[in-house]
Formats: sequence, C-alpha cells, structure tokens
Amino acid sequence: MPVQNPLRVLPLLLLCAVAAPAQQSDIKAQIEFAKSKVYPALVNISVVSKSFENGRTVRRPSAGSGTIVSPAGHVITNYHVVEGAERVTCTLPTGEEIRAKVLAEDPALDFAVLLLDLERRRNPNIGLPFATLGDSDALAVGDYVLAVGNPLALSSSMTLGIVCNTRRVFTDFLGNEADDMDIGGQKTGMFTLWIQTDALILPGNSGGAMVDLRGEIVGMNSRGGGGLGFATPSNMLAKSLNQILTYGEVRRGWIGVDARPYPDPTRRGALVANVVPGSPADVAGIVAGDRIVALGDTAVQCQFIEDMPLFYGAIADLMPGIETQATLESGKKLTIQVGRWENFLADEREYRSVGVTVRNVSKPLAVARGWPDSDGVLITGIRPGKPIESARPALAAGDVIRQLDGKPVTTVADVESTFRDAKPGTSISFTVRRDRQEIVSALVIEEPVERKGGKVLPRPWLGVQTQVLSPEVAKALGMEGQKGLRITRVLPDTVAAASGLQVGDVLQGLGDEAIESYRPQDAGDLDTLLNDFAVDQKVAVKVRRGGETLSYDIVLEASRMVPGDPEKASDDFFELKVRAIVFSDRVDEPWPDGTQGAVVADCTSGGWAAMSGLRVGDLIERIDDVVVTGPADVTKALDAARTAKRALVSIFVRRGTRTTFVLVQPTYPN
Repeated sequence: MPVQNPLRVLPLLLLCAVAAPAQQSDIKAQIEFAKSKVYPALVNISVVSKSFENGRTVRRPSAGSGTIVSPAGHVITNYHVVEGAERVTCTLPTGEEIRAKVLAEDPALDFAVLLLDLERRRNPNIGLPFATLGDSDALAVGDYVLAVGNPLALSSSMTLGIVCNTRRVFTDFLGNEADDMDIGGQKTGMFTLWIQTDALILPGNSGGAMVDLRGEIVGMNSRGGGGLGFATPSNMLAKSLNQILTYGEVRRGWIGVDARPYPDPTRRGALVANVVPGSPADVAGIVAGDRIVALGDTAVQCQFIEDMPLFYGAIADLMPGIETQATLESGKKLTIQVGRWENFLADEREYRSVGVTVRNVSKPLAVARGWPDSDGVLITGIRPGKPIESARPALAAGDVIRQLDGKPVTTVADVESTFRDAKPGTSISFTVRRDRQEIVSALVIEEPVERKGGKVLPRPWLGVQTQVLSPEVAKALGMEGQKGLRITRVLPDTVAAASGLQVGDVLQGLGDEAIESYRPQDAGDLDTLLNDFAVDQKVAVKVRRGGETLSYDIVLEASRMVPGDPEKASDDFFELKVRAIVFSDRVDEPWPDGTQGAVVADCTSGGWAAMSGLRVGDLIERIDDVVVTGPADVTKALDAARTAKRALVSIFVRRGTRTTFVLVQPTYPN
C-alpha cells in the first residue's frame, strides 16, 4: 500500500479532531434540553400495596417511577408499580411529596394513571411541571434516548442509550409463540411491540419515561436486565390514557380468536388457531383454519410473530358493541358483533371473620380453566386457624362457590352478607365446583378457643444466677481445691436478695446436701437440688465468702421465671398481640426500674403494625396520647384510633436500651 503525503492527510486529521468535541458538545446540549423538558416532571412513587396469601391480606412497601403529564396532576406509570395500592405518595425532584390515588389501571398494557391530590399541597397555587407524549412511531434504531426514573428507589436518575429495536416481541425458546406474560396473574403484553434500548433500566425505574432528544416521552420503561431495557411505546400509552380521561377506564374490543403467523409470503392474513366457544367470532361462523385478511377497512398481514401484536391491537381498537366485518382469504365476509375485552383476573378481597379470600370468575379465566360459564366465586385462599378451615369436607383454594345455603352464587355480592356477618353459631352450606366435580360442604362456626399451655406446678426457687466453680475459676479466686456454684447475680425483689446473699458468694450446701459442682455439666445442680424441697420450706443455705463459711436460713419461694398466663390483648385490624410484663422481662431486659407498658407478643407479617416496623419484644409505653400500663390500654388506644380513622398512629416503644417511635399509617375500609 503506497504511503500518502503526510501533509495531505494532516488537514483531515485536524478536521476530525475539531469535529469530535463539537459533536459531543451538540449531543450534550440536546441531552440538557431533553432533561429540562421531562426531568422536573419525574416522580418517585412510594406505595403501600396489598396482596393476598393463604386467605389473608398482606401489605408491603414498594417503589417505582412515574411522570406528570398534565397540569391537573395526572401521572403515568406501570400497573405493576401500583398493583394493589392502598397508599401512594409521589415525590418530585424538588423533594415535594404529594399523595395520589390510582385513577385507572390497564394490566394488559402494564399501565396505570394516578391523580395527584393537589389540594393537599403546601402551596396549591404553585404551577406543576409536566411532560408531553411524543410519537413513538418516529423512533428509529440508533436514535439516542434517555431512561428517566428512580432505580433501586434512589431518587431522580437519568441514563443515556440508543434504540436497539422498535419491534421487540418476547417469544418461547424456539420463537414459535409469544411468551405468556403476566403480572400477579393478569395477562399482559399481547398488544405490545416493545422498544428495546441499552440505556440502563433497573428495578425502581419501572414506570419512568423513555425520552427522545426533543424532550418528549416516547416510551415507558417497563422491564430491564442483563444490559437490556424495554419500554412500552408512547403511542400505545396515549390511546389508553385518552380512554381513561374520557371514560374513566380502558375499553377494548374482543372477538375471541387466537391466531398465529404463517411464514408464507404468498398467503395473506392471520391464521386462526383457536376460537373461543360462544365468542363473537364463534357466533359469526369463524373456525380454526380460517385466514382473516381484513377487519373492517384494516388489512391484516401476519407473516412474522412481530405482526401478532398489531393484529390483536386492531381488534382491541374496535369499540365494544359495534358491528364489524371480518374478510376471509376466500373473500367471504362475516359480520361480527364486537365484544368487550376483560382482564384475566377480577379484584380479590378478604373476609377476615371467616378467614377466606375470594374473587369473581372472569370470562377469560373460565375459558382458560375450561369451565362452561363464569358464574360463581373463586376461593383464592383459606387462612389457617380461621372458621372456614373447619368446613367438612374441607374447602380449598381453587374451589368455585356455586351455591351458598342453597341459593345460587353468581358474584361476590352474593356471599357478601353471609361472610361479613358470620359469627359463632352460624351454619353455612357450600356447593362448589372442584375441577369437574360438584362438592357439597358444611361449616358450623364455633366459638374461638383460646389455647393455653398446661398449668405449671410451682417450683422452689432461690432467686440467683450462678456459674460453676471450675478448678480454673477456683484457682483464680484463691479457693484451689474447693467446689460449688458462684453467685453471678442476685435477682431483685427475691428472698435471696432479702436474706443478704451477694454476688461472689460461693454456694457450697443446701440443707444437708453438699454442692460439689466443678464441671461445665454441673451448671444445673442448683435446680436439681431445689427439686428435693418444697415451696415455702425453710432451708439452710451454706456459702463461702471472703474465706469464711456462712449459713442463711431462707424460705424458698415459687419460681417467678415461669411466665404463667399473663394478661393478653389482640387487635385484628392492626394485626398484633400484646401481653403484660412478667418478672422474667424485668430480669432479662435492660429497662429502668418502674417501667410500665405492654410487651408485643406477635406481629403478623404483612399487617399494618409489622409493616410499620413494630417488632416482637418491643415494649409499648404510649399510643398517641394514651399512656400504656398494660394490654387493656393498648386495646383502648387502638380502638380509639380506628374509630377516629386516624391517618397516623404514633406508638412509642422501648426496644432494648433505646426508645423509638413506630409510626403506623393505615388505610381504613369504607
């Protein structure tokens, strides 16, 4: 290869050297512009959400991202960010926190719209920043995009990347079928051609904006991992958003067909693989094997799997209730009365009095299970230890209640009063569908039985803690060759304390019995010897102190280290149990003398108390303005908070050597 004249190459090198910084500066300016348009409208979404497990409501904190898209305070985010939300708080990059409510959800698109409670702002007159939706169809592979959000719940982050693909579909390993995607059981993704990017998207980024360099939202960050991120196109979000703002919900068409691509460029249309019995398509006469080449005026071509979301999207765009024509490859035209798309799962709810969670049976669920209709109420969970667990034969999650006390059950409304008002003495009969069987079960609700431990016989006790006088310890104390138990602690308010026993005394005799402990396994010798005596019996206790042998006549008392059956209380709404302070608490805990309160005995995981940070072993000393001296005060204070529906319940607790506040922010049933 000939060598060129270096003087001729030099201008080109200089041009490149100048152009690179200029190009970088231009990109940076565009990024700054895009940031200025969207970043102020970014919100960090903190959620307290509820789900249902084993027949009960479980609450958990979570976080995600969103973007304000209107001056009225509408926020767009992912459905999976606010799924089951009971409390939603949005934090702006300025640090301002604003409560929000879920206006509408669209699980099929993994999309939700929130509405900020602007009246609760400190200054409602301050303008609200908002971003605008752009045209996702204008995106091209290689375009720069920004991923804006709150990764790992860290506030206000932005990453830069490029568009890698504008028509991504998730498929099975062989690429033959689209993946069945779901969020908490809700089917999703069937309408979506995802935008793939290499901009970093981490957990917590969900619901945040994908932004082009014009500063417009072109997608919503929904999934990420392994260096890849995926966003829902903004044009799809705009359709859903417009319907929510117009109708308060998303309305989609449905005809009841499953189709698949056919990799033959000479054939047109979508190949019908399945027709739901009784669906609009079935009624119209469409059968598996037909090829739909047009829906109304919209041509259909499904050669590749990436074409399928467009086909299902064309059906979804049809307004429920209208008539449309399906044109088959043969030229035949069939009139279809468009049905309405339903989410796969209906809302779930708990009936705590009987210990069951249920939901209505949706038509898609009935189709998936092969049930002839969607009548009935699906049992989703049974709570151990609650009344419904004693039904015989036993009921189980997955059973569909078809009759209750001989009356037909169609929806949850048909079981509402029976479950809500159930009390001891109530008898309920169930007829349920289980797989292909019809099962009858009966339940008699009995009075709850408080389980108590067996009565503990009083044991004689001295009221001291000891260590074995091993040869090594004896030598260190100048008592070489002697045996016994050295007192390490004299417990307060005991006969040992009253008699004058001291820390450092070495117990060497009890009555006529010598104490000859010197091995680690002899640590229990004192308890063994005490078993030979009785409570209230006077016993001569021999000790070695300062080179002298002393004897004390002590009347043995009953051990107070066995808690017995202290006073208890429980609260089903906050889901906690407390008990009175017992002697062993004062022995074991570093509490100041005279401390009063109620000890937390149980905090149900996922309940309001546990989720707010209350722990087993905490000593509750005050709830709001109620001083707690025992379990009854806890009941009184929590009943008052619930009656007043206080948004914030302050619990002051002692935890080891420290005190702290547990702040509970419950939501109350209407």
